[in-house]
Amino acid sequence: MEKVMLAGSIALLLVGCSGGTANCNDSTVKQTAISIIESNIQKALWGKDLYDKGLVSNSEISSVKTTSNDKDLDTYTCAANFAFDFKGNPQSIAVTYELSYLEDQGDTEVSVYGVDAVKTKMMALAMFGR
Repeated sequence: MEKVMLAGSIALLLVGCSGGTANCNDSTVKQTAISIIESNIQKALWGKDLYDKGLVSNSEISSVKTTSNDKDLDTYTCAANFAFDFKGNPQSIAVTYELSYLEDQGDTEVSVYGVDAVKTKMMALAMFGR
């Protein structure tokens, strides 16, 4: 499966964590992934408009699973669903995120993949009103 890394500085946010990389289901990691996805969508005027008008709500990361864990490198690859309501109707789309430990900072780096697919689905929902 091809992964496309989200461009720009928003792709990498740091999650405070002591003692190594946080795990895939860590609440701070999931909130960081949501923030990365939502802020990227809201960079587009139509995306910001969806959120400002309250058409998109209740965003969450769900159905989290660890797909790989390299103990030597202290990294995780995670698969999950980015779930949200569009006009009150539940929607969901698969995303992947990777977690790496930044030794010099003692933090977990979160990189999210699949944001373009989320943007495409939201744009289709906005255009066709489903």
